[in-house]
Parts: sequence; C-alpha cells; structure tokens
Amino acid sequence: MIDKLKEENSKLLQEIHYLRINNNVESKRRELIEVENRQLHLAKQQLQSQMHNYSDTVDYLRNIMSKYILGLDKVQPMLEDLRKEISLDETPGVNIHR
Repeated sequence: MIDKLKEENSKLLQEIHYLRINNNVESKRRELIEVENRQLHLAKQQLQSQMHNYSDTVDYLRNIMSKYILGLDKVQPMLEDLRKEISLDETPGVNIHR
C-alpha cells in the first residue's frame, strides 16, 4: 500500500512538474504574442500615418494637375490663333503686317 502511494505520489509530482513546464511555456508564448501585438499595432499606426501623408500628397498633386490643365485650356486657343496667324504670314503672295 505504501509503495503504491509512493508510486502515485511520484506520478503526481511528475505531472506537477510537466504542468509547471507547460505553464511556463504558455506564459512565454503569451508574452511573445503580446510583444508581437504591440509591434503590429505600432506598425499599423505608422502605416496609417504614411497612408495619410500619401493621401495628402496625392491631393496636392491633383490640385497642381487641375491648375495645369486649366492653364492649358486657356493657352491652347491662343496658341492655335498664333499658329493660324503664322500660317497666313507664310502664305506666298500674301503680305500681312500688323
């Protein structure tokens, strides 16, 4: 009977030892996961900030492009008129002076 209790006690002690090891392993895993979560959260914040900056840059460039296109729309008719005038000036036998 005492030997049986000693054997059972030994098994229980071994089980306690394994449970402690598993508990330590799980604790380390949780710590690593928490560190990884913090790193991912920080990376997410940095990416959101970068995305916001890129969005601002895109808006700025769109604004510049819009102004550029408006400028071209204004200049294009003038250039077309100038081209017509030059072509009239180069017509043989026609002498137009302004």
